Amino acid sequence: MNKIKLLYIILLLSIVTSCRKGYLDINTDPDAATKTEPEYLLNFSAAAFANERMAEIYGTRLYTQTWLGGEYNAWDDEFFTVSPFTTNNFWSITYGDVISNANQAREQALIKFSEPDNAVAQVDVWKAYVFYSVSMLWEDVPFTEVGQINTIVAPKYDDQQVVLNGVLSLLDDAIDKFNTGNNQKINDPWFSGDISKWKKLARSLKLKVLMTMVDADPTKASEIGDLISDGGFMTSNSDNWSFNFINESGKKNPIWMIVEKYYGSDQECWLASNVVLDLLQSNNDPRIEQFYELGPDATDYLGIDPYESNTAYISECSRVSTNIVNGAYPDYMMTYAEQELLIAEAITRGFASGDAASNFASGVSASMDHYGVSGVDASTYITNLDFASASTSDALVLIYHEQYLDLFDRALEPWTQWRRTEYPALTLPEYAEISDIIRRLSYSPTEQAANANAKANKPLDTKMWFDL
Repeated sequence: MNKIKLLYIILLLSIVTSCRKGYLDINTDPDAATKTEPEYLLNFSAAAFANERMAEIYGTRLYTQTWLGGEYNAWDDEFFTVSPFTTNNFWSITYGDVISNANQAREQALIKFSEPDNAVAQVDVWKAYVFYSVSMLWEDVPFTEVGQINTIVAPKYDDQQVVLNGVLSLLDDAIDKFNTGNNQKINDPWFSGDISKWKKLARSLKLKVLMTMVDADPTKASEIGDLISDGGFMTSNSDNWSFNFINESGKKNPIWMIVEKYYGSDQECWLASNVVLDLLQSNNDPRIEQFYELGPDATDYLGIDPYESNTAYISECSRVSTNIVNGAYPDYMMTYAEQELLIAEAITRGFASGDAASNFASGVSASMDHYGVSGVDASTYITNLDFASASTSDALVLIYHEQYLDLFDRALEPWTQWRRTEYPALTLPEYAEISDIIRRLSYSPTEQAANANAKANKPLDTKMWFDL
């Protein structure tokens, strides 16, 4: 039995299991969601999605070679073989638990609060992120007909452009609704109802979605410029959006649970990729000590290539640091560093006016701080990059370089970023069954069998609409 199948068994036993009835019907109303506090429903939705991101789509880290395992760890995702367990479980939990409970949280908020705008906006920002993420995995997905359980049992699949424009509408509505003077809000699991943080997050997420769309839809460039001009974004790492795991039984980050299951407490599961290591070493990047720990028999950092046969020297391979792979490490979804680097990119590409060098420096500095690098070391690194003197093309390479490294501890985001920029160059794994880097997942086989409106699969190396 390979590790993918074993992982599926672990997930069935240890990850959120309390709302599975009818979980493959994406329009099923969960039994527990009829008369429940919106706080509970939103917390359940958040926990279910965080677990699925960490446990089911960990392979997206391998697709973009931010983390690797080599032949020693035998992760099929490393050579782009995607298990149907992954697609079935992520799809069913996302539509059957995550979105359904979010919809119910919204409905219960309308009942509970006399002034429900803040609560509704909180849920809508959350739903916007979930639908954005689902589309980044499968491209065309159910969106406009999801939740209409009384009239539609087989929701249609909307084109990715429709989904992403719908996500923007959810964010715009939320931005209009948020009111810091309104004390009626959901005590959410991310910001504990801090509406000032929610307002900033909604604008930052909108920027992220627009930057994802702009290559396929150049009309979004003017919206990006207007959004940046208006401001109101995150202002520091204290605004970062994350779901916090707890290093207790049943509450741990599943990335660490995989380590515990297969390796005890020895983190030799997730190893250093030569792609990342080469980028770090080329500029004397101080994050190298935060990203990696030396192998027990090593005197220097040693990375591997995709699915490299590294069994004989596994003790010399550098491992992703236990500062990042541990039971309490959060699932980060949007950060100040990511936002600042996107603004720097938008300015450099001519979508907005401003000082790209300033946003670039603040983005890199925030990333360094996020990973625990000292301010002195961060300042030296930024000075040596000399972004202000770079040509436009070289400046973009520096931005893409930093975006890729900044997303090192993230799940889906590095894959989306790589497909958007195709930086850095990746090596096709020797055993890959497709001819290019993987660009999409196949749909859930069970969903395809159950929904007459389900779309047919495309080859895994077929680009999505946003991915030019």
